[in-house]
Amino acid sequence: MSNTLEKWRKIYKEKHYKIYEDFTGKLSKLINDFFQQNAIGVRQNEFLHQNNIRVHQVEKRTKTVAGFIKKIKEKNYSKPLEEITDLTGIRIITYYKDDVDIIGEIIKNEFIIDWKNSIDKAQTLDRLLRNRKLTTTRIHRKPYYHLYYFFKSFPCNIKFLIFNQYRINLFNII
Repeated sequence: MSNTLEKWRKIYKEKHYKIYEDFTGKLSKLINDFFQQNAIGVRQNEFLHQNNIRVHQVEKRTKTVAGFIKKIKEKNYSKPLEEITDLTGIRIITYYKDDVDIIGEIIKNEFIIDWKNSIDKAQTLDRLLRNRKLTTTRIHRKPYYHLYYFFKSFPCNIKFLIFNQYRINLFNII
C-alpha cells in the first residue's frame, strides 16, 4: 500500500470511522422510529397510518476502512473525505413504488439533499427506454433501486428499494 493510501487508511480508521458509525446508528434509529409500529401493528406516525404506507425494513451501513481505501483506488481521489459521498448509508425498503415516492418526499422535506449526486433510477430507465438508448434488458427477481438521495454537509446517502419487485439491469447503452 502506498504511503498516501496508508495515511488515508490511518486517518479514516482512527479519526472518522467511529463518527460515521455513530451517525449511521443515530440516523437509522431516527428513521426506524418514524416508521415504527407498536405491539398491535399500528404505525406510530399518523400520516403513514392514514395513507397505509408500510416499510418492510430499514438497513444501515458505514463504509469499512477497506471499502474506503478501495474507493480511493478506484476513483483516484486526492481528497477522499471531501469526495466520497457515501461513507454512511441508509436503505429504506418498501412494498410498493408509490410508497417510495411518498417517503422520498418526506426525506426531501426533512433533509438538505445534494441534488448533484442524487439520482432517480426509475426516471433514468424511463428516459433511456423513451430515447431508445437501451438496446438490451435483463430482468432479475431482486429489489430494484429506485432513488438515491445524498445529503449536503455530510457524506451520507439514502437508498430506496421496492421489496420483492423486479430489478432491471441495463446493458449496451449507446
